[in-house]
This record gives sequence, C-alpha cells and structure tokens, in this order.
Amino acid sequence: MTIRKFDVVVVGAGAAGLMTAQKLSQLGMSVALIEQKPTVASGPSTRNEGWLHRGTYHAASIRDRSSALQVAQRCIYGHEQLKTFAPEAI
Repeated sequence: MTIRKFDVVVVGAGAAGLMTAQKLSQLGMSVALIEQKPTVASGPSTRNEGWLHRGTYHAASIRDRSSALQVAQRCIYGHEQLKTFAPEAI
C-alpha cells in the first residue's frame, strides 16, 4: 500500500468543499478531497437549509456589533466567491 501525505484534507465535496480545495491548491498546497457520495456537489447542504446566504443569518445571533460585522463580511466574501465558482449553488 502506498501512503500519501497531504497538506490539507477537505471532507465534503459540496460547493464549499470544492471551492476550499480549489483555493488551497491554487495556493500550492497538496489537497485530498473526500466525499461519501458517488458524485460531487450532488445537492444542497442541509446544514444551511439548502440556500446560500450572505451572512445576516449568522450575524444576527452575535451580540457584539464588531464581531457581527466581521462575520457578515466574511460570509459576504464567501457568498461572492461561491457565486463565481458555482453559480448553480444559488
């Protein structure tokens, strides 16, 4: 058996997992992408209720305004990246 080493292992080949693997590989990292289903991006995530939001969902639950804004900005960035990478996910 051959043992391979990777810099990063991404679990889940949904839109976010695929984008993460792509970004990390573009940064020069060796990436293993693991998916339990026979196809990648096979459906919407049940963790985000099947919709891609821009951060207000998470930011609304954070009491500290500064932290809430940071979370919202990161979610907006991720939303825009996913829109570019996998527009069919929206």
